Amino acid sequence: MLENEIELIKTLIQKVSSTYNIPEQEILDSIRFPSESIDVCIFSNMKLSPTEVLVKYFHENKFKKFSEIASMLKRNQNTIQTTYNNSKRKHPQNLRFYTTGVKVPLFIFQTKRFTVLESLVKYLKEQKNMTNNEIAKLIKKSNKTIWTVYDRVKNKG
Repeated sequence: MLENEIELIKTLIQKVSSTYNIPEQEILDSIRFPSESIDVCIFSNMKLSPTEVLVKYFHENKFKKFSEIASMLKRNQNTIQTTYNNSKRKHPQNLRFYTTGVKVPLFIFQTKRFTVLESLVKYLKEQKNMTNNEIAKLIKKSNKTIWTVYDRVKNKG
């Protein structure tokens, strides 16, 4: 009986690995050492791009250094710093947000295959089984935007 459960876990890990283009070892590490999860409410800021919101949130609200954010998101530190500077110029105030209770794991943003918004929409559609309308309301985007983003995700494979 235990062998069947182990095979099921292996299959699930392989599926997550291929779907999100994340090495299987990273998935195992994230199970052993769970990463931070983020409430989707932070993405409802209409002045900033999702990437800018994510970087600004970690730097100002979680007090992370640019090097830490770059490591967490598997991005270049200079890119993270530039993104933060752009976010400060567009929205100098601290982020204000409410709690929705809908959380997404940080690891979904680590793949460079998808943008931050594409990763978010993909996760909410496929893992949380949310509709375009539900996602649109949560992150204050139009249904058409959500449809377009998810269509891009599907086309990327």
